[in-house]
Amino acid sequence: MAESSYIETGTKNTDTTKELTDEEIEEIALDLADAIAECDFQSVQLIMAANREHIKPICSLLLPCDLSWGKDGEISVLHLAAMMNQLNFLNTIIHCGVPVDLPDSHGLTPLMYAVIKDTLNSARVLLDYNADVNKQDYNGYSSFHHSVQLAHIKMTEMLLLYGATVNTVQGEGWSPLMLAVRHRYERSDHIIIMKILFHQGALLDIQEKQQNYTALILAAQEGHLDIVKLLVRKGANVNLQTKSLHTALMLACWRGLKPIAEFLMARGANVDMQDNGGMTALMLALRDKHNDIANTLLQNRASVYIENKQKKLARHYTKSKVMKQTLEQAELDQARRVHVPASPCMGIPRRTPLAFRRLEFLAC
Repeated sequence: MAESSYIETGTKNTDTTKELTDEEIEEIALDLADAIAECDFQSVQLIMAANREHIKPICSLLLPCDLSWGKDGEISVLHLAAMMNQLNFLNTIIHCGVPVDLPDSHGLTPLMYAVIKDTLNSARVLLDYNADVNKQDYNGYSSFHHSVQLAHIKMTEMLLLYGATVNTVQGEGWSPLMLAVRHRYERSDHIIIMKILFHQGALLDIQEKQQNYTALILAAQEGHLDIVKLLVRKGANVNLQTKSLHTALMLACWRGLKPIAEFLMARGANVDMQDNGGMTALMLALRDKHNDIANTLLQNRASVYIENKQKKLARHYTKSKVMKQTLEQAELDQARRVHVPASPCMGIPRRTPLAFRRLEFLAC
């Protein structure tokens, strides 16, 4: 970066009433451009502070330039000002004519930079200049997507006040709610974000494009019991399937997540649904030696007679003698429930004993 006496000493150009020549303004603009390009935030601040009364003509010389910043592309001075929370600079360069939604090489706007860095005041300035709160970058992410997945609570609330849409999906079909689930960290911030989204009418059962995951399926697979409970209690469909036809229950059983599996069964999850290979939750649990979950499935009357596409039953997926005995007993119990002796009353179908007695009484 060019040497500048006003950076070193803080004395040059501190007389803000002094008129600068065009050459002096150009020199300062070049120094500022160098500082921006080198990410020298301290020098940027010093140059701006020393030349506060001349920022507009200085910035006007920067506008035609593509100022390189970082390794991944080019951004404008507006992006940098938003990220650095330089409000005076931000106001000045917007007045100079920089488009408030100017994208960088990846389609990110200055507002997105402010959101990602959680510079609330910069974001508010940009929004007050009518920055498009719902504009999406080249990957389909809006400022709201970025704020939600980073769990910036105050920023998320402010974006909603400025009209952020709560159910817009990004390029791969992920809604803000799904991003909050996917990016949940070991803290409560994403739970708070989800509650904000629920209050704003977030749709619970949106499915992303690649695998048809929902927020609930993702939460179940990742073992987030608190989120699973929250979503189900808000009305999420427990039986939706992915492209491979897995349900939230199947994935919980597959991964050995017993508390989640128990909760989903208690909330009406179908225990006998099959994936694209014909595997049931019981088969998946047995195959991966989650025998405690297999027992819970049997207690919830998971069928032991369903065949998968390989013509195998649940008992073919365990080597445990104890589990095999349990499955044999389950086969006998289920056979008794299904194969009931013929009714003395004509035309009565074979049903479970209780249903059989009711129908027999009505018919006789």
